[in-house]
Amino acid sequence: MANNPRIGAKKICVISPDTAVNERMLSEVENTPNVEVNIVEKSIVELAGDTNWSSYNSVIVDLQRCELDELEAFQTMVSSLDAATSVLVLIENFDPGTMRVLLQMKVSDFVLKSDQSINIIQSALSAIISSASTTPGVEAEILTFMPAAGGVGTTTLALQTGFLLHQEAKSSGKTTCVVDLNLQHGQCAEYLDIEPRFDAYAIDNAPERLDRQLLEVMLSTHNSGLSLVAAPSNPTDMQSFKPEVVVQLLDLVASNFDNVIIDMPRFWFPWTDAVIQGSSRLYVVSDMTLPCIRQTQRLVSAILERQGVEQNPQVVINRFEHNSNFSGGLKSSDFEKAFGDHYCGGISNNYRLVREAVERAMFIDEVKPDSNVINDMRAVLFKQDNVDKEEKPTSMFSMGRNFFKKKSA
Repeated sequence: MANNPRIGAKKICVISPDTAVNERMLSEVENTPNVEVNIVEKSIVELAGDTNWSSYNSVIVDLQRCELDELEAFQTMVSSLDAATSVLVLIENFDPGTMRVLLQMKVSDFVLKSDQSINIIQSALSAIISSASTTPGVEAEILTFMPAAGGVGTTTLALQTGFLLHQEAKSSGKTTCVVDLNLQHGQCAEYLDIEPRFDAYAIDNAPERLDRQLLEVMLSTHNSGLSLVAAPSNPTDMQSFKPEVVVQLLDLVASNFDNVIIDMPRFWFPWTDAVIQGSSRLYVVSDMTLPCIRQTQRLVSAILERQGVEQNPQVVINRFEHNSNFSGGLKSSDFEKAFGDHYCGGISNNYRLVREAVERAMFIDEVKPDSNVINDMRAVLFKQDNVDKEEKPTSMFSMGRNFFKKKSA
């Protein structure tokens, strides 16, 4: 049995035939945010061998007798686990011989079942964090969408990308969050018809207040399960928030979600450089008008000048008209010539479909699966998925912090 799914939750599997243990797990998880627990009411010996453990961040195993059959079954299970999945063992008593065996199996932690002072779920979460920090390549994938001009459809592309990643990642237990950095004039929450809950003003003078618990309170939830960080729109306010607020927010989101999609504002802020530096991929969104194309060229040049060739901005032409008679004679080859290797493709213009999705607060493929818009997005945005990714720092936005230190120096 499983508790109700939670947004951005870390997934934990509990294997125990003990009713008291299972009730304790459910009681603990009720007071623990960001956790989803699945309970398998069997002993480790009774488990089938075809369980997909890769969908869990942690597995808690109740070893009732610690006898040979249990230990053999447990070793078989541990050998099938992904390196990023932590293992916590519940035992009746601390026997030195058993402890040596468990340590040889590289168990993350073990807890005495009679010790009621220990929160087992919190111990599993600590093991997840420890496992992630020591596992090579366990990093958030951060996709940033930056508009070259107003009204080019950046928010639509960012939200739809977040939904596609969320749908594809659910089977592997990965989590996805969209972050709307238009802190005064954002539209992500409006598009999804959900309440924006991120209060940037409350933490502007004390960014260190933003921790995991506060982030959980400020997360909004779409009925699809996609997480969103968005602030209420305030059209009369032009306040520029402290760079530390944005860096702290994104560092926290990147450490708690596997996929992070960032919807950037049109204008350059003091924290924009840090966001670009921390991104796995940067997409500059343009349209097919000549003024916007010229502005896109200037923006790409500015990014390269400030960031260097290490950051490779990719230009996406939204509302792409494949019939050159309706696009001023512009063709894909013209964009390749204008942007060179930075051009990664176009997203078909299907105004009626996108408009219907926005009006109904739905994602495009919920309105019409396999539309030309969705097929183009998959081809353009996900074509790098099989390319080896360059190594990133342990904290995705530590580069941002270094940037601010250099500026202050």
